[in-house]
Amino acid sequence: MSLFKKHFHAQILINSKNILFDINKHYHYKIPFYIIPLYDSICKLISLFFPIANRHYILVKLLYLARFRVQHTYLIWFLSTYSQKQHLLSNKNHLETLIYGSSHGLLGYKETTNIESNLSVPACDLYSMTNIFLKSYLLCPNLKRVILFISSFHGGYCLQNSFNAIVVSPILKTIWDINYNSRGKITLESLVLQNEFRTLLKLKRDSLSYSQEEIWQLYKKIIFQSRYSSTGDRLSKIKSEFHRSHKSYIQNCSKYTEAPYLNKILLLITQYNLRAYIVLPPYTCEYIAGLPAACLFRQIPTLFKNTSNVTVLDYSSDPDFSDSDFADLDHLTPIGAQKLTLKIHNAIRQTEGINYP
Repeated sequence: MSLFKKHFHAQILINSKNILFDINKHYHYKIPFYIIPLYDSICKLISLFFPIANRHYILVKLLYLARFRVQHTYLIWFLSTYSQKQHLLSNKNHLETLIYGSSHGLLGYKETTNIESNLSVPACDLYSMTNIFLKSYLLCPNLKRVILFISSFHGGYCLQNSFNAIVVSPILKTIWDINYNSRGKITLESLVLQNEFRTLLKLKRDSLSYSQEEIWQLYKKIIFQSRYSSTGDRLSKIKSEFHRSHKSYIQNCSKYTEAPYLNKILLLITQYNLRAYIVLPPYTCEYIAGLPAACLFRQIPTLFKNTSNVTVLDYSSDPDFSDSDFADLDHLTPIGAQKLTLKIHNAIRQTEGINYP
């Protein structure tokens, strides 16, 4: 089954056999956008009494949240997270390196052999990373090192208090069984979508398993391409996006509320005699210029400078990365990811004195 046939097959299923409409056929606003909020409210009310309406409701909710693009985005995130776990289970006896992070880790590190497994999840916070680590490292008897991608917002970012909670929490609950009850309110929408994801898991394995290269293709053709049609457009749009989100962005960067989870995961890693690499990924100049002086991201190189078994790799302002290496404001292209991966591999060789990978 080809890549996009698989994607289309999974999408149709999450749309409940096309009861509402096929998002691809109506992408260009053939359905007036102004009716979506009304339909959203009606479906929410009906779904409280008739479970069969849940699938109508969650699809409309996703469309409403991101103006017809979020359905693709979150479905890719689900397929990516599911495929990662399948890769982990299939190669657990060979794995020596596990990679954790948010979208910067997912799109910033290119697995090269079956001794590596990238378990990064878009919009993942430090709490979720810690729990994924706890549920994955014991499966790998030959594990030697852990690579942690720490994003600029991780210091104050709580998934359950963000707009991503409605979908990302159900993904992580479904696939990794992470408990979010103590982290914030669990919405009806999240519970409904969690049920949808569980339904998807009943499919045959080859319908949902994607390689990292296939996930990158989906990002490029469905997410990034819809934003930026040319290099000029990309540069202008990433700057405008940055300024629109500047306030909330600064708020998360300036806080240290989630820092204890970084300390916890590093403590666990060192307790199990593993080597930890903290990676601060590269960003565009516009992105770095907006970072506040007082933020966890900027303090990490100093905080863990002399910590045993912990190596900080700071590429946030690395001049080797140019605009052509970025797909948007802060995410690397596959070429940029390959460049970053080679740098990390070289650091591992120098630190441990081994041939790697």
